[in-house]
Amino acid sequence: MRPGVPLVWLLLLALPCSLLAAEPAERRTIAGDPDATTHGLAHFKHVIRAIHEYKGQVYVGTYGSGLYSIGSEGVKQYTTGTAPLLEDRVNVLGVRKDELWIGTCAGFNVFDGQRWTGTQTVKDGVADNVYHSVVMDPKSDRIWVGTSGKGVCVRQDGRWRTFAPKDGIHEGWINGMALDRSGQLWVTTHSSLVRQDGDRFKEEIPPWRFAPAGPTTVVGRGSEVWAGSAFGGLTMYQSGTWYCPPGNAKLPSMQINALAVGDDDHLWIATDRGLTRYCPECGWRTYKKEKGLKDENIRSLHYSPASRRLWAGSFVEGSLYLYDSVSDRFGCIMTAGVPTEQNKNWLMNRRRR
Repeated sequence: MRPGVPLVWLLLLALPCSLLAAEPAERRTIAGDPDATTHGLAHFKHVIRAIHEYKGQVYVGTYGSGLYSIGSEGVKQYTTGTAPLLEDRVNVLGVRKDELWIGTCAGFNVFDGQRWTGTQTVKDGVADNVYHSVVMDPKSDRIWVGTSGKGVCVRQDGRWRTFAPKDGIHEGWINGMALDRSGQLWVTTHSSLVRQDGDRFKEEIPPWRFAPAGPTTVVGRGSEVWAGSAFGGLTMYQSGTWYCPPGNAKLPSMQINALAVGDDDHLWIATDRGLTRYCPECGWRTYKKEKGLKDENIRSLHYSPASRRLWAGSFVEGSLYLYDSVSDRFGCIMTAGVPTEQNKNWLMNRRRR
């Protein structure tokens, strides 16, 4: 039973997760799990898998409809039929040396905003052509890639290296990756969470490690590392100890699809039943239909420090949402590739600046 007194939750925040019993979550089929979206089924084609701002535009990767760009000239779609895109399923996006890396289910395309400048596939040394996560190290030229069955690859000095079981990556399927404040890489697989330890990886044991919770995503927030799972909600790591945040009781769902750190280190949590924002000052705040999310199953998040914009992409309808901090609501910019009236208003406001 969940305690009903807020003071109790504040006291529990200071306790390690090992001393707390996580509330069991309902077991159900997860439509947003990567297992369910590695097949080119028609009803998945608008799922927004990745979002990234680049050169004044926002790029949106879908699971079957290719890549969209939204900017001052409106909405443009890139597919295998209209561009050198390797595949119409775009899972990840990242920027390295002023170029956009577009991870498809057939390898990487590299794009400079005007020209398609190259590709990276298994022929170039990367272990796999299907990717679920990409991390660009801001302190070096390293590109970290999480694959769909071949583990973690890193590109440095123009060469690829694969981390195998002997290096501490015991599973090939990578769900998510993130760098912490010290520059160490954290990796979630189907059933484990590992972090970089020198030239190897070391397994971490969050509380849901002992249950079929399915780690999905991880993000660094200051001195903390937050991890989400498919059935077990959130856990937080700090100074060598795992903690169960009391906010798990306030999440709309224990299925965590994505995490992002936004303005003032606010933590944004995407679930299949809405979004939640956490900060020590404002607590835990949930966003659902009444806050503009007509499709509450949020699959992807992206925060741009340069523009201070937070974007969210949905699963069912393929809706792209933009957060407005003034109204504390989300506006729908695009659904299934079709711009909305709010998109036109947003573009007009941008032109006036």
